[in-house]
Amino acid sequence: MAVALTWLNTVYGELTGWSPGERRSPWLRSMRAEADAEISHRVGVTALERIVIFNVYIAVIALAVWYAFFAGAPSPLL
Repeated sequence: MAVALTWLNTVYGELTGWSPGERRSPWLRSMRAEADAEISHRVGVTALERIVIFNVYIAVIALAVWYAFFAGAPSPLL
């Protein structure tokens, strides 16, 4: 699935003319006083990343609703 999503993101970038900037994990970034907004503007968030973030939010909300209303008692004795 990860390979397919990476391929899809690459194809999307080629079709839209988006050139990927430097992609570096947060723990590998410089410790200079560089603002997060400046880094986000330079690197950007792809459409695929936005879709994945949206799906994670939906999954967490669905889990919370299930746990709060539909999970039932934790043991058969209660």
